[in-house]
Amino acid sequence: MWMGKNWAGRPSQPLTAAGVTKAGSDQVIRAETEEGGGQFALLFPPGVAGAPKPGDSVIVAQSNDGGVCLGLRGSPPPEALSPGEVMLYAGEQARIHLKPDGTIHLWGRVFLNGEEWMGGA
Repeated sequence: MWMGKNWAGRPSQPLTAAGVTKAGSDQVIRAETEEGGGQFALLFPPGVAGAPKPGDSVIVAQSNDGGVCLGLRGSPPPEALSPGEVMLYAGEQARIHLKPDGTIHLWGRVFLNGEEWMGGA
């Protein structure tokens, strides 16, 4: 209901990220096009955070209350995902791949409680 009232007739639009800053307790993104831009709140699911790099293509929507960044037009994951899989990744070097059979694949340097884990038991 709220979305219908506040976003009716306002299509999302691609913009280019110019940077990420803090505004009060919120993390906001500065985004621009040739016609202008502005600051937009970043939306993430609970427990997830991220920051687009300058130059990333972002999707924002304007509302009566301002605007929000709905997401990024990201690069594809380092490998194809099968149904039910989830991957968190930051470039090619660090990723967590969760599979529906219960396995977890980690890439990159792993730290447990601040100490680098070198593998083994």
